Amino acid sequence: MASLCFARRLVQRKVSGPVDELERGRCGEAMREVRLMDSYELWVAAELSEAVIAELWHVAPHGNRLRNYTPVGLLAAAPRPGGAEELPHWQADLYIRSDLSADLRDTRLPATVVDWLLAETGCTEPLLLNIHESDNTDFVLRGRILEDPQE
Repeated sequence: MASLCFARRLVQRKVSGPVDELERGRCGEAMREVRLMDSYELWVAAELSEAVIAELWHVAPHGNRLRNYTPVGLLAAAPRPGGAEELPHWQADLYIRSDLSADLRDTRLPATVVDWLLAETGCTEPLLLNIHESDNTDFVLRGRILEDPQE
């Protein structure tokens, strides 16, 4: 998927700041992009009856026609069957990068994500959104994930 390809390029280069629209487009395949509020996009990598997975990006104008994209976090949602004291419900987890500057954090974002999940995906109420702050401290790579431009 385009999103995963682009994420691999960011990991390989250890990019955590903005990238431009031209670089973002190098991975090929189209994916569903959902605009949230004025300056965020969700790139939906999987949208099934039993799961939703998306990447969250901050989008800022850059020049006349380009935009800068800054990775903000990951979203995963799936139904929970319930248990002894828990009713069946959807659970979503939003993993926000802990190193984001204050101007990239909007307190309305979690509620907006919930509204989108309920309005445009298979998620239904009751829905619990857990918000996590996370650090990407390292990675493990097996095999080759990027094309060598020299070949």
